[in-house]
Amino acid sequence: MAQTPTKSNVRWTLGKGVIGQAWETMDLADHYTDTEWAVMPSDRAAYDALSDDARMGLRFRDFMALRGKYAGVIALPVRGHDGVAGVVAADIRSGQGGGQGVTPVDCLFHAAVLKELNALASQIEQLLAPAPDPVEG
Repeated sequence: MAQTPTKSNVRWTLGKGVIGQAWETMDLADHYTDTEWAVMPSDRAAYDALSDDARMGLRFRDFMALRGKYAGVIALPVRGHDGVAGVVAADIRSGQGGGQGVTPVDCLFHAAVLKELNALASQIEQLLAPAPDPVEG
C-alpha cells in the first residue's frame, strides 16, 4: 500500500457514506470500516440485496473501491448560514500498527482527536459567519 492512500474518486452526496451521513444528519458520523466491511459480501448481487442503511448509500463500485482502504472514518458537519456548508473528516488507512496498546481506530476516535475535529469545524463556521453589522455612532 502506498504511504498516502490514493483519492477515493467517490462523489460524496447527501446520505452517502460517513461524509454524507454527517451532512444529512448535521451531526457526528463514524464507521469502523475494517471490521464492519470485512463481513459484507463482495459480489454485486448479494451487496445490492443489502438494505440502503447497511450499504450506507454506497454503490457497489464505490464500496469495492473503498473496502480495505480505511480502518475507520469520522466526520463532522460544518454549519453555514443556510445549512451544512461542508464536512470535516478524518480517516485512518487500513494496516496501520497500533502503538501504545491502542488500535488505529482507537486513535481516530480518541477524545483528543474528536476535540480537535470539533475545534476545526467550529473555526470554519466562525470564518463563514457573516460579518457583524457596523455599529452606528
